[in-house]
Amino acid sequence: MKRAIVLLLLLSLGLAGPVQAQEEVERLEQLVVDIWPDYDRAAVLILLTGRLPAATSLPAMVTIPVPEGATIHAVASVTSDNQMFETDYSLDAGQLQLSTADQRFRVEYYAPYEADGLARSFTFSWQSELTVDDLNVSIQQPRAATTMTTDPEADVVGSANDGLQYHDFVVQPLPAGEPFSVGVSYTLSSEQLTAPAAAAPVPTPDAPADTPAGRTMNWPLFLGGAGVLLIVLALVWTIWGQRSVSARPPRKPAVRRPSTPVSSRRAAPPAGGARFCHNCGAEAQPDDRFCRACGTALKR
Repeated sequence: MKRAIVLLLLLSLGLAGPVQAQEEVERLEQLVVDIWPDYDRAAVLILLTGRLPAATSLPAMVTIPVPEGATIHAVASVTSDNQMFETDYSLDAGQLQLSTADQRFRVEYYAPYEADGLARSFTFSWQSELTVDDLNVSIQQPRAATTMTTDPEADVVGSANDGLQYHDFVVQPLPAGEPFSVGVSYTLSSEQLTAPAAAAPVPTPDAPADTPAGRTMNWPLFLGGAGVLLIVLALVWTIWGQRSVSARPPRKPAVRRPSTPVSSRRAAPPAGGARFCHNCGAEAQPDDRFCRACGTALKR
């Protein structure tokens, strides 16, 4: 029993180790930054959609800079079929660390802006230890904005299918530690927001189609725990089975039936004085000296 317990502990440690160990990502293949001021609340909604290099071992840890005063809205991994599932994360000193089981991930947060009447202004800044091979930044002009200017000027300004104007920047690549920032200012014609307060963010072309609805479990950790549980059950079953077998009494041998045909068996003398031939079994009369069937001398 002690040997089985030691084996179980070793298997548990060996199985749990790889589940918890995660690679710290140092490079992003792509980072798409969507900036939506005055979208569904009086703040700036930032949506970061990142893609890890294809050779990255999953699950992986990613550290993302978050500005002071930001409110985290969602942190999720994105599956290959564009489904989003919230994932575990921690936030410390402006650094958000998340765990993703998929090649893509999404971070959404609200950042404050400066307001002076109907005039708005803010600055988006990015500086990270991550190397970004392909950085794309798109700023959505609020529906109620009469004018919008950016510093530096956007590479492309144009309307999209939703009827809104977008100011797009393409930065390729952005080395680790190098900052990127863009200042934005605009004036509203009214306090109207671009979308209703209860609206969820509209997916970007390269982003998932759904927003996360609730926190899901850590599947690698869950599968690891399930594996340990199966090992425990298997060991308990084996030990109990061995004990049960050794405690059982030896089984009785099965009753073996005679192989001689019924017609060739000799009948035993029944009660009541009747006589039978000891050679063929035919019944004899009390006064017979020889068998009437085979002629054998009858025993007295």
